[in-house]
Order: sequence, then structure tokens, then C-alpha cells
Amino acid sequence: MSADTLLRAVAVLLAAGAGAAALAFPPRSFGDAGEYLLITESWFRHGSPALRPADVSALRELGAGRSPAVGVDAALGNYFEARDGRRYCYHFWAYSLLGVPARAALERLGGDPLRALPLTNAALLAGALAAVLLGLPWPPGRRLVLGGLLVLSPALGFLLWPHPETLSFALVSLALVARERGETGRAVLAAALASLQNPPLVVLVGFLWAGAAVPALRAGHLRPVGRATLGALPALASPAFFLGWFGVANLSVRPGEALESLSALRAPDLLFDLNLGMVRFLPIALALFLGLAARELVRGRPGPGAPLTAVLLATAWACTANSNWNNGTTGPSRYVAWLAPLVLFAVAHPASALPGRQGRVLLLAAVVLQGVVTIARGAFLSPYDYLEHSRPAQAVLERWPRLYAPAHEVFAERTLGHERGLEDLVVYRRDGRCRKALARWRHGRELEEACGPHPPARAAFFAGRPEGRDARRAWVYVDY
Repeated sequence: MSADTLLRAVAVLLAAGAGAAALAFPPRSFGDAGEYLLITESWFRHGSPALRPADVSALRELGAGRSPAVGVDAALGNYFEARDGRRYCYHFWAYSLLGVPARAALERLGGDPLRALPLTNAALLAGALAAVLLGLPWPPGRRLVLGGLLVLSPALGFLLWPHPETLSFALVSLALVARERGETGRAVLAAALASLQNPPLVVLVGFLWAGAAVPALRAGHLRPVGRATLGALPALASPAFFLGWFGVANLSVRPGEALESLSALRAPDLLFDLNLGMVRFLPIALALFLGLAARELVRGRPGPGAPLTAVLLATAWACTANSNWNNGTTGPSRYVAWLAPLVLFAVAHPASALPGRQGRVLLLAAVVLQGVVTIARGAFLSPYDYLEHSRPAQAVLERWPRLYAPAHEVFAERTLGHERGLEDLVVYRRDGRCRKALARWRHGRELEEACGPHPPARAAFFAGRPEGRDARRAWVYVDY
């Protein structure tokens, strides 16, 4: 069997497996699934994302008795009245519109209409993997390794979610495939479409546009600039829609809130945090990626690592505009699902600093370890666990609590097991013993009663009296 025949067979098997999973297992209505299902129902019933009472009734009927519940009532709370008097969801509608053909087919064939978005996810995943396995101008072995890294990445956990993470993952992968093929206009277009549901990906759009347009402008060739610019235009669809109907570019993140929330300190959480970060799922690949980028910078030689590292970090920083940092997910942050291709393409790239037998062994080890982690978690049936500490986080909190100090929201919500504003004392215990606490100055007495004398490192903080409102409202970690 030739290498190309093998890759075609693998692509067919992966497509069949994704489709079979979407048909055999019920949709997993977690996170914002209710909103995307409701928008799909609106598009299907009257060709508009505007909400009508009949859409709500239809989705209630379809979701009756489901577990987990579709969440229609929660979804309604995220609809707002526009200038035309109609109500629209604060999520953009492109992903739901893409699910309408599957929704119509299931209606006609007597299938379960709620499988429309998971089936769409399966088609997107299969298309992206086929493009990698059959379309990349790389040696067959490298294509196969990249395919394995991608399919065993955190994106697999979202396959059955009526949620746009698989969409963005697939389109980012397609953008990088097109870039490798020299199809710059298509690369920019795929990234622009990915950004419709996850706006931080405009960073990738800008990177790909610059990579196509700047050399062309220097050479005096305007046609490539025009193609890249046309490809980028769809990225404006979402902000244009919300500006037109609501007067703001994004309903879910207001400009003032976004600017206040942006944080260069939180951005690395998407790489290294023991709850949110990709390090839990891509440990070898992430280490190779960072080593590759560092080697390129030291040597001053351009390669696949350094530029994609810059894009990754800038996109992660843009993600911090969302102040809800611990949002509903399976495994790491949802953002990691579509950031991962940036890491995996660089690591598997033929021009990467992984030649010879050692490189092959490390890449194979990366695939195997990701497979072990992904399968151990249930693959596409992995748990909805954003209100629990991961096992690595628990291990560190229980033994070396000082070494893990995540964003306060992450620690508080995962320790308490629910999502609400941070006001009360939060204490992480093991076997009844306090290991780490998140407290304000006013919690000093309560903390002492719960955990005993304050550790020396914090005794002075609670013994003194902080001056000023900000000092009294400040939260600190206390390690035991």
C-alpha cells in the first residue's frame, strides 16, 4: 500500500468515525449550547437569526426530557432587543447558520434535529483532517503525525457540543494548510471565518494578511494584496452586524470592559495553567514548540516556530478581553481547542528543529501521550468539568500549594464547585486540613477559626490594618 493510499484510508476512517459518533451519541448541551441551538432553530424556521416565540416552543419540544437539558430558559437571558425591535442573541449567528443544512436533512429523514450541530462539527473536523492528510505539501510521515496530533487534541472533546469550538479549530487548521500551500487568499479567508465566532482570531487574520500583502507590496504586485484583503473582509461581518443593530461591535464584551480585562499576565494561563492550559493535554508538543521558537530566536534564523509563537501569545492576550476567565468547558479552556493547531503545525513542520531519529521518537511520543490523555478522559465523551480542579492542579494544591496560584476566579469557582461572584472566604482542604485559601483582610478572624494560626508569610497582613479602600478589598493567597 502506498503512503498516499494509506493517508486516504486514514482520512476516510476518521471521517466515518466522527460521523458515527455524532449519530450514535446524544448531543452534549453544555456551555452556551442552548443559544446556538435556538439560533439554528430560528434560521431553519424563518431564515433569520431573530427570535420568535415559535422558535422557543419548537426547541422546548425537541429538548423535552433530555439530559443534560437544552437550557432554553438560560439561552433566552442572552437575547437583547435591537434597533429594529427584534431580539437577537449576543453570540454571532454564522455557526448556527452553517448547521441549517444538517438540520433540514434530519427533519426530512426523521432523525433527531438536535444532532444537526454535532453532525456539522463532524463534517468540519473530517474536512480539516482530510486537508491535512491529503493536501499538505509535506512528506507523508509528517502529515500523518500532524493528523494524529490534531485529532487527539482538546478539540475532540467538543465534537458533540452544539458549540463553535470545532468550527474555529477546523478553520484555523485549514488556514494553516492553505498557508503551507501558498494559497494566501484562502488562508486569510479561513482565518477570517474562524474569527466570526471567536474574535481573538483576528490576530491570525492580520498575521496571514501581512504575510501575503507585505511582500507583494514591496514587489509592486497588487493582485495578491487584493486577494488577501478580500479574504479578510468576512471578519468584519460580526462587528458590522452588532454595530448596525445595537451600536456596539460586540454584545458579549463591551469595549470598556474588554480594555480593563486585557491582561498580559493571564494570557500564559492558556499555555501553562494546570486547569486552563494546554500543558495538561499537549505537554510534549508544547515543550517542543517553545524549544523550537527559542532556538530560532537564538540562531536568528526564520522558521515555523517563532512567528507562530508570536501569533499564539498575541491571540491568547486578546482572549483575556473576556473577563469570564473560568467558563464552561471540558478539560482546558475552550480557547485552547482552536489555539492548539498553531502549536501542532509548528512542531510537526518538516522545517522544524526535529530531524533524524530523535525527532521522530519525540513526535511519536507526543502523539502517544496525547492519545493516552484523551482516551483516559473519554475522548469526545470527556466530562464537563470547569467547576472542578484538574488532577494535576489537585496534586500540586495538596502537596505544594505555594506553586499554584491561578487567577482568583479559577481557584474560587473550582474550589467551591459553583460559579458566582467572589465575596466570601475560599478554602481548599485535603482530608479536613487547609492547604490554600483566598482571603481578604476582613476574613482574617474567620480564616484563623477555620484553619488555625496564620502562616508567618501572611501573619503581618492580617495583623495590620490596610489603608485605603483598595487595600482592604484586595485578595491574597494563604498557603498552609
